[in-house]
Amino acid sequence: MNDLVDDIRDTYSEFVPYVSPEFGGRRARVLFLLASPGIMTNDEDDNAGSGFLSVENTDVAARRLAEAMEEAGLGADDCVGWNVCPWYVKGLSTMKVAERRPYLLRGSQFLTALIVRLPELRVVFTFGEDASEAWDLFAATFKGTAAHWRNFIIAVPDQVAIEGVSNSTRYGVVNSPKR
Repeated sequence: MNDLVDDIRDTYSEFVPYVSPEFGGRRARVLFLLASPGIMTNDEDDNAGSGFLSVENTDVAARRLAEAMEEAGLGADDCVGWNVCPWYVKGLSTMKVAERRPYLLRGSQFLTALIVRLPELRVVFTFGEDASEAWDLFAATFKGTAAHWRNFIIAVPDQVAIEGVSNSTRYGVVNSPKR
């Protein structure tokens, strides 16, 4: 998977965090798809980030995702994280939809390259509207391929209450597995 990161970095000269070795890489059965990496992934330009997509990063989304994985009994080696827009864009989450869309469309072209690297993939969790929209575009373009997995739509990780049930959490099965 990090070969894909290198390809994106080389082609676009953007900072793209590596996928942490704690994740399952090619063996991952679960894909967590988010909109874009947070600042705590960026280790360039005097940032205090880790340089990795990791549930061990020191931000709210990473902490809550780690807690959710633990509650669900998912080991990090069963999962892998990715971002529709794989590079950090300051303020992306606060932009209006029309301003965000070009970043997400540009980044979503890498979903196919990601998916072919995940032969054991069974389930896709999309976090937030941006990731869900990108997955829907992928599924519409590659219907036969996308039909192999279940897709669960989840509220953005830093808005999800881990304790108890949250009204902001939305689960919806979009695709049924055929495997």
